[in-house]
Amino acid sequence: MLDLVQVYKDAMKKTLASFKNQGRDALLIFLFPIVFCILLKLIFSSLPRSLSFGAGFIQFIVSMYLLTYYLAMLYLFLKGRPLTKAGIQGEARGILSNIWTVSLVLWLVQLLLSSFIGPEIIAILLFLFVNPVNEMVYISGDRPGDLPQHFLDFYRVNGLHWLLALLIYLVVMAGLGGTTLLSYMVFNETVPETVYGPVGLLGVNLFRSAYPYLLLQVIHCFYVVFRGHLYTILSTSNPRKRAYMREWEQ
Repeated sequence: MLDLVQVYKDAMKKTLASFKNQGRDALLIFLFPIVFCILLKLIFSSLPRSLSFGAGFIQFIVSMYLLTYYLAMLYLFLKGRPLTKAGIQGEARGILSNIWTVSLVLWLVQLLLSSFIGPEIIAILLFLFVNPVNEMVYISGDRPGDLPQHFLDFYRVNGLHWLLALLIYLVVMAGLGGTTLLSYMVFNETVPETVYGPVGLLGVNLFRSAYPYLLLQVIHCFYVVFRGHLYTILSTSNPRKRAYMREWEQ
């Protein structure tokens, strides 16, 4: 229990420092998913039905590129580096193929397993088991083939720390946004896309429905940065090592 509290305390300190020291970049981290989710909805919802298949394929490609760039921005933000065009492009190039592969594989797995087991059950299991997939790709730089073993190792050592933070986040979001929001994030988004948060629920009639989701998006943005710092702490240590380091520092 002491380790859990200390890890959360350290992650919270790093999160608050990131927002305090990188105010302009924090605004970009907040606005990026909002702007592009709204633009994608406005553009693709206005296309005729005859173009729905081609539009869906194009939207998938565009979404993967945007997801890659957003994760690159998060990486720079967590490291305290400025969000420059060159920096973002450099980080994005390094993870683009991995994001594409992971997203496609998870979509296929969910599609295939849903034929044998209820799709809701599969969605929940994937949401929980591969939840740290974004952090494993954009922070640790894991390749898709290494992820299954990494998931097992990560949860075996630090599963409680990660899942408790996730549970608290989901309870807060469900309490403020209702079951519609919770259902959307678990069942309607792929696991990598959950990094965008509730902004995906913004309708085309933006000004009528924007306020509650923008408020929730603030909470989500804070959580995304917090879990990035939390993952960095957890993935580079274990409870025994952290206890030893605390005794050594004292």
